Amino acid sequence: MTEFATTVLGALVGLAATVVLVIWSRRGGTPRGGRALAVGLAAVTVVLVVLAGRLVLSRAGVPYNLRELFETSNPIVALSVFAIAMLLFGFAPMLLALDWERDPGRFLRRGALLTLVAAAAIAIPIALTAPEESLGDITGTPVFRSVALLERTLRLVALLLGVLAGLAIGVRVAGAHPRVSDWRGLLPLLLLAALSWVVVVPLAGTDNLTELLRGGGGVGAMLGVAGFLVLLGCTAALPARGLAARSPKSILAGLIAVVCSIPPAWSLMVLATDPMIYKYEKMFSARQFLLSPDRDSYLPDAELLPRFALAWVAVALVLSIGMTISTLLFCKPDER
Repeated sequence: MTEFATTVLGALVGLAATVVLVIWSRRGGTPRGGRALAVGLAAVTVVLVVLAGRLVLSRAGVPYNLRELFETSNPIVALSVFAIAMLLFGFAPMLLALDWERDPGRFLRRGALLTLVAAAAIAIPIALTAPEESLGDITGTPVFRSVALLERTLRLVALLLGVLAGLAIGVRVAGAHPRVSDWRGLLPLLLLAALSWVVVVPLAGTDNLTELLRGGGGVGAMLGVAGFLVLLGCTAALPARGLAARSPKSILAGLIAVVCSIPPAWSLMVLATDPMIYKYEKMFSARQFLLSPDRDSYLPDAELLPRFALAWVAVALVLSIGMTISTLLFCKPDER
């Protein structure tokens, strides 16, 4: 069996297992509120992420793009902001999905505004604390130099709109059984995703992102990115709903789903990113650029996959904690 066939087969099996676990998890218990638990989870998660971040960054082999993000005068503050942002990346999509689930018509009217507020709440502290070079790598050189920070923040907000929209759709897929009326709630998220794509690709201030996307950010790449985000939101939501319901079986099913989703997530990343980039007088793939330790040591896929799997599980679990906090604070007793 060829490597391509093995990859496709693994992705299909993993996706099928994830779908089965999504359907099964809907039979779990009813989420219950708990503000004290929500606050405790948030505090413990921030501390653990900061400690884990310090440990990871002290080790050799960490991707240089990640290391540069925390090369500030106060890495503890940078890691704390990062931890809070990661929790918000889980908190906000779950909040959006709950609002969508309760009343699709109302979400049609206010979903875009809620997503915009959430994106701004995440983008502003990142823009204020992230190294200027790292932020510039994402947003590009400002066109209006007199308001450079504002422009970079707005570009970051536009990027996050697409991320939050994809995650929220995934969370809704993992929620209660879809209804015919749910399509109305999908519209504002699709519009925001389209707006995000316009700002990130055609109106990009830098080619640092577009050169990583297959075809420079064409339709295939965008579908791959969208699928990746939806899958991440869906799998992260499963252990969150189980934890909020205090259901060990649902939590276990969610954790298994996170692991089972690794093969399709890897395949979606491969689909979305450029397999061949010529830069720095070298030839490499986008995934090698993102996951390799430095520009002199681009790793083969056999070594990149374990790194990707570890990152996928870690991100999914932190997002799941953020989703749990959102569910504990805002889920009504009769919502499943």
